[in-house]
Amino acid sequence: MYQSIFLTGVFITSMIKDLEDMRWLIYVLSGVVSIALLLLGLILTNKKKEN
Repeated sequence: MYQSIFLTGVFITSMIKDLEDMRWLIYVLSGVVSIALLLLGLILTNKKKEN
């Protein structure tokens, strides 16, 4: 499990270095991913309560 976390960190770090000129893109993508994960979590939480 720790290997996948480490590899994810390396991937994200290299992506941020490549996109240094477009910082706004990093902020927009991270915001969209955060909102999508929040909505997915809320949907899954509601489905568990219904069953």
